[in-house]
Amino acid sequence: MGRTALFAVGAILATLLILVGVLSLLGQGSAANSPPPANALVGKPINPSSFVLAGVDGPAVHSPWRDHHATVLLFFASWCGPCHAEMPRLAPVVRTGSLGRVRVIGIDGDSSPGSAAAFVAANHIRFPVGQDPSVSLASALIPGFPATVFVSSNGTVAAIIDGAITPARLLAGISALR
Repeated sequence: MGRTALFAVGAILATLLILVGVLSLLGQGSAANSPPPANALVGKPINPSSFVLAGVDGPAVHSPWRDHHATVLLFFASWCGPCHAEMPRLAPVVRTGSLGRVRVIGIDGDSSPGSAAAFVAANHIRFPVGQDPSVSLASALIPGFPATVFVSSNGTVAAIIDGAITPARLLAGISALR
């Protein structure tokens, strides 16, 4: 083999070794290869007396689990880009928020009642929505907006979904609560 051919083979082998090394480093500790982090609140109770919010378009919103109803809490806000894509798909599925023994409640994280009401109206939301203007409830339960919290009928957090949720995943979570 000529000198040029040996040099070419060596260059190809070196490139392949570098590529294999880079790919193995990229795979270590990546989110794709790691299980999602568990939320520390799953399995913990939410005190029903601490859950009272001013209603965006109606009376105050209380915890349905105090009356032994499993509950889904949908966290959203007008300033949340993914919420604008998520809510038009969820609102028709949720309708008035009573799906058998499961109740669905929206938690709006807007600081202004006007912004909260406008978001609710624009998305044709008919289920109860409480306002969390200081996002104190949101900060205690979720990592960011949007998010969905599934609460069992005894007030225990069953699951927390961080990010937008599809109608199919919402319905699957509701079925698991029943």
